[in-house]
Amino acid sequence: MTASDTPGVTAMKAVAAVDSEIHLDGSNPDAFGPMLRGHVDGIIDGWVCGWLYTPAAPNQRLRVEMLLGDQVLATGIADRPRADLTDAGMGDGAHAFALKLDANLFDGQQHALILREANSREPLRGSPILFCDQPQSQAKPRINGQFDRVDEGLACGWACDPEHPEQRLQIAIHFKDQIIAQGTADRFRQDLLDAEIGDGAHAFELQIDPERLRHVQGRLSARVLEHDSWLPGSPSVSAIKPKPEPEPGQISDQGSVMPPELEWQALAPKSTLIAFSKPSGDLAAQEPAEPALIRADNPPQPAFENTRDTRFFFPSSGHAEALSRLFLLAHDRNMGIGVLTGEIGAGKTLLRTLLYSRLSDREHLRVSLENSLLDFDGLLLEILSQMQGERLAANDFPDRYTRLAAFKRLLSEQVAASNRHLVILIDEAQQLSLENLEALKALTNISAERQNFLSLILIGQPELRAKLKQLPQVDQRVSLRFHLEGLDRAETGYYIRHRLRVAGFHGEPPINEEALDLIHQVTRGIPREINRLCKLALEHLLTHNGGKLDQHRITILIDDLRRHGALEEIRNEL
Repeated sequence: MTASDTPGVTAMKAVAAVDSEIHLDGSNPDAFGPMLRGHVDGIIDGWVCGWLYTPAAPNQRLRVEMLLGDQVLATGIADRPRADLTDAGMGDGAHAFALKLDANLFDGQQHALILREANSREPLRGSPILFCDQPQSQAKPRINGQFDRVDEGLACGWACDPEHPEQRLQIAIHFKDQIIAQGTADRFRQDLLDAEIGDGAHAFELQIDPERLRHVQGRLSARVLEHDSWLPGSPSVSAIKPKPEPEPGQISDQGSVMPPELEWQALAPKSTLIAFSKPSGDLAAQEPAEPALIRADNPPQPAFENTRDTRFFFPSSGHAEALSRLFLLAHDRNMGIGVLTGEIGAGKTLLRTLLYSRLSDREHLRVSLENSLLDFDGLLLEILSQMQGERLAANDFPDRYTRLAAFKRLLSEQVAASNRHLVILIDEAQQLSLENLEALKALTNISAERQNFLSLILIGQPELRAKLKQLPQVDQRVSLRFHLEGLDRAETGYYIRHRLRVAGFHGEPPINEEALDLIHQVTRGIPREINRLCKLALEHLLTHNGGKLDQHRITILIDDLRRHGALEEIRNEL
């Protein structure tokens, strides 16, 4: 496709080249009336593509309907830009359309589809068009995404390959035949995570130079470079204006203090994922700029419990990178062993829970082990139980030989036969004996000539790395390693505000920078320690009729904890 064509424009131009009756310059107006011009160009990748235009109102965007018999299957606006339409003098060229085929049409039968202008009900030239293809299960769209808007000089949207959600796609923003911005769809948005779009880090915000487009009109398009496919949505360049520079410490329009590199979190649109049932969870645009107060009913839910509730997952730079690498390991299928380490309370278990929930049953068989103190026979029985989907007794498989035989059988029946991949997650892996580590490594040796059947992910405290160094035959099989650090100072502030908002806090969280400095210094950015301190701080506030989390109250709490030995390790640091 070219810079401003709809999906499959290369194939459509080939159709136009052999059809002598297609005239983009409007020389055949009798096709369906003197005031309308248009054509159905073809069916490409599950989309019916074409164009529709009226010379009487060149800036008008006409509505197209697709029918099967008397039933309207889809409607849309012919408002997509195409360079060939521009070159033919058809307004600003934004008169192309692409209507998605209904899933019921993918039944292997032949269907005659009619495309018409909705108001006059006049059929388009090239209509009816015949369609016959494979069932929908065999013809999935390759890319999910949306080009949402242009906001203060930023082209915003998201893109994800559903078959490979760990990948970060490259996006190019086109105006007519020029690329005016380019970058990666790798920014996190909570609404994407809530809608189970990979790990949520699939948004893009690409800076556009407003000077290049100051005196022109038209629409922009977003192209996914790896797949040469176009995203739905075509914002107008009239929306582009210079992005004002915020004053230091300025409160953003969304009601929170944000550095430029994190402003994208507040800019997430509320209507992007209208096709999904889950809410976006982004409350920022509804909040007042002035901080609210902690009260018994605000937040309405506990905000700092140390649970595995994935709603509270905060994608710091480290946590987002760790999750992305674990997804890569699971989807690659040939990396063998991965190791995730981190200090106590760094968020390893929540990452494990989130990864487990995000791996699809269609592609993966998942096993999650929390008790790493079992011997290998006990671990193997637990693995069999989770693979089988029922609790197995030790007497069912009385020895290691029968358990290994059952394991190989389940690999054949539930993994290899359905082209799935087994992912075994082991938490607290630093407690595994050297013997168990060697035995678990041996499980990864079970494979076919061209297919590995399982990946092993070891999750534990930093001493796990030292234990692996004692086993070179295991350590050399580790293809992926990541050590999870604590949050930095800025992330600590965003983490606290994030958890309050997820808990339903209404308003701007009432915590000042001095208090955040203290919290980060005391907790070293460890999420569990932040939770513990903030939970006590909120309870202290509520016993004193609410208020704000300022440095005075945090200091009182720190002094109390230190007096009772809870902060002995940092006694001399404050």
